[in-house]
Amino acid sequence: QTIPTGTTEVRFEWTPGFGAGSSAMIPVIANEATTEIKVSYPMPGSYNITATAYDDAVELATNSLGVRIAGTTLTIDPPGMTDGKLLVPYTFNFFVDDIPASTSDVIFTWSFGVGQPGVGSSGDVTSGTNRTASASSIQIYDSNGAYGLVVDVRDATTNAILALNSVTVFVGPTKERTHTLGSCNVWTASQAGGEGVTVDSWNISAVPQDVVFDVSYEAYSIPDKFLVDYPIDNVVLDSGWRGSSGNDGSPLYPGGISGDGDNDVYNAFLRLSFNSFRVTVIGPDPTTAW
Repeated sequence: QTIPTGTTEVRFEWTPGFGAGSSAMIPVIANEATTEIKVSYPMPGSYNITATAYDDAVELATNSLGVRIAGTTLTIDPPGMTDGKLLVPYTFNFFVDDIPASTSDVIFTWSFGVGQPGVGSSGDVTSGTNRTASASSIQIYDSNGAYGLVVDVRDATTNAILALNSVTVFVGPTKERTHTLGSCNVWTASQAGGEGVTVDSWNISAVPQDVVFDVSYEAYSIPDKFLVDYPIDNVVLDSGWRGSSGNDGSPLYPGGISGDGDNDVYNAFLRLSFNSFRVTVIGPDPTTAW
């Protein structure tokens, strides 16, 4: 993309495919502007880096790059669910890739948090450089609520766990609310909530660029999970299940309890060119409050 004549600096914004993005103002030299970023990935898997260049508020160009970090990974599709319907059969697919060369067969095990746990074999592992296997299961829910789906994949010979993953399935309506944030240097609170999935969408068009956002939450003793997306569908904060450790092991909280119910997260994300962020709170227990 040609930089317009007279432009003295370009603003780069990027998201690394996990966590918060960032930005930088880069001077234009000989009609070019160049920068580089260094990213350390927290775990194996596939990531998508997206970068955009701006001249003031005008988008000049955008591009993305897929990155694959080696290591055995287990993917659940769909990756959780909200607004699920009663008595509807839902198919969940399990995929594992980058299986160690020493493993010739794998076994998937899973629990939906309701009914009997499942076990399934994928047969032989596919050959090639990216050794893969897959399985699937169908689940029908007969009552509203939140359910934890926990899946692992094991070496069929040694029973060693190669990878595991978990998602939350919520059957019933999602509560959606909207807010506007127009000031800095003060805490602005959303309404409290309880059982179910609550989605708060925040309009931040009045907030200057490069403002840093802090997030504070309180789950009390009954665990809840807090997710923050910025931009939408890019998770910058996943609190895990927060609440009393006495709930660890409950099928309502797949993956276990991550910590106490209250926490302040400073520098959660930086204000870029996107004008909204989203907070999703998942409360599986009917008696929860946050």
